[in-house]
Amino acid sequence: MMKRYKYQAVITLYPAHRGGLQANLPAQARCLVVRAHHHDTHRSKLFSTVVTAADDLPFHAGDTGRVVSLQVNGDDATQYVHAGDHFGLWFGTEVGFGVVSRRVVTWP
Repeated sequence: MMKRYKYQAVITLYPAHRGGLQANLPAQARCLVVRAHHHDTHRSKLFSTVVTAADDLPFHAGDTGRVVSLQVNGDDATQYVHAGDHFGLWFGTEVGFGVVSRRVVTWP
């Protein structure tokens, strides 16, 4: 069984004219992809992630400073995702970026 990690993060979404979201996304449990970098090798890896807005408002292109929770799935996620780490946020293409605030919980 793959490990799951829950993090708190702050994200910024690109404006639609810069390749951001073309439509609003619901605030609850949205599957996106996080592109993070390995701490030692600096190689990037994509992780399937469930993103939930802390304020329960929909995601809009151009949002800045949105607090979210990230449920990152992957046995090696801790080699790529720590508090203070930056990541890209993907929904078919890169639609934004963020920084991890803290790890909240781990499931086996």
